[in-house]
Amino acid sequence: MPLYTFMLAFMFCTYNGYLQSRYLSQYAVYADSWLTDPRFLTGFVLWLLGMLINIHSDHVLRNLRKPGETGYKIPKGGLFEYITAANYFGEVVEWCGYALASWSIQGWAFAVFTFCVLLTRAQQHHQWYHEKFEDYPKFRKIMIPFLSERPGSPQTTHHSLSLLGAGQVEKLGVGRGEAQWRPVQKASGTCSSLDHQVTSLARQGTGGILKEQAAVSPMKGTYFLEALSWEHE
Repeated sequence: MPLYTFMLAFMFCTYNGYLQSRYLSQYAVYADSWLTDPRFLTGFVLWLLGMLINIHSDHVLRNLRKPGETGYKIPKGGLFEYITAANYFGEVVEWCGYALASWSIQGWAFAVFTFCVLLTRAQQHHQWYHEKFEDYPKFRKIMIPFLSERPGSPQTTHHSLSLLGAGQVEKLGVGRGEAQWRPVQKASGTCSSLDHQVTSLARQGTGGILKEQAAVSPMKGTYFLEALSWEHE
């Protein structure tokens, strides 16, 4: 771990720990009935649930490799069946429960900060898994179960396609490792018309929106279109 990252984490945890403990020990005032208040009880249940999710998710990650194994594996089990960052989700639920139970600005500030930081890291992990594993489950969300990615941060992947003289298109990489063939119009004409044929086919095959593309160029009778970038719908 880089020293700079470590120091930032250390300073944040130190300051946040002081902020939370100082408020609870010196300034917080709760009624005698607070322990039976619905806010406290709901917050406590959320905190406990988040902690159990966090512990189980960390257990799954720690046991991905058997003794002597190397390399990376796809986490499975628990909330990993639905989201990439199950451990982060558990931590967010945990601290949202704490914020509700403490009913304080300091608690909610900590919960919101935790959500923002972990969501960014979860997005990076999600993208890494998709790039590393061709068979990574497509239905898994990033950090919140059943919630699609934000419109402002679509999943972007790059594909290479070859337009063959036989009148077929080989889609290399579309569907993350699936090689498929589809008949198209006769492979002839100018580069612009070939470009239109391939991009139309790719749009049908990926269900996405074309973001940018390279020009089609002939090579030994075979036309190539590379570096397509798609924003998935």
